[in-house]
Amino acid sequence: MQFAEQLADQLHQYVEAKDFDRLVLVAPPTMLGYLRKSLGSDVTAKLIAEVDKDLTKVPNEDLATHLQAVIAL
Repeated sequence: MQFAEQLADQLHQYVEAKDFDRLVLVAPPTMLGYLRKSLGSDVTAKLIAEVDKDLTKVPNEDLATHLQAVIAL
């Protein structure tokens, strides 16, 4: 999937620029699978959690409730 590859490339650039220390991926299961195949080892080394949920319709103020398990990391 082209979007997953583009996102993986962007995340690689962020890792090279040291823009983040830890990464949590939140995506629907199918997209998460595409992302896993596209991510390089530099990005996966920063990955601390994956959440296989589609949260696109969840209001911003409710996101924390859905992500409590990874917020504690």
